[in-house]
Amino acid sequence: MRRQLRTIRGELDHVEITKSNAGRRTIDLDPGTVAALKAARRHQAEQRLAMGAGWLDELGFVFTEADGSPVDPESAAKVFERRVAKSGLPRIRFHDLRHTHAVHLIAAGQHVKVVSERLGHASTSFTMDRYGHVMPNLQSDAASAVAALVDGGTL
Repeated sequence: MRRQLRTIRGELDHVEITKSNAGRRTIDLDPGTVAALKAARRHQAEQRLAMGAGWLDELGFVFTEADGSPVDPESAAKVFERRVAKSGLPRIRFHDLRHTHAVHLIAAGQHVKVVSERLGHASTSFTMDRYGHVMPNLQSDAASAVAALVDGGTL
């Protein structure tokens, strides 16, 4: 199941299916993230056993409170912001993680198609409209790449 929780006016609202077909996707994760998620799942299984019939998670959320109830998104965001402040890293809101992920992918030279797919955008043109501003060197990079081919005589 691919669902999400949302908070409206400070209250947890119903679980809903993601907005679009493009939003329903599978993405690759690095081995470290996979290991962390597996460890979290093992810990959750231990909590479920300890709670027995009192376990509240009926929808299979990846992250829950100790009793299986959903983690309040606003509480998670506050914890995140406190941890960022304590770490000495530049301030970033929890909500900005998605945008930061996209910017880092682009800065690392990932193809816009990959970025678009990871974000669940319906088209690469939407991704370019949204994140094109972080690609100011594309034209000069393209010119340099063509010059290197011409200078290297590989055309």
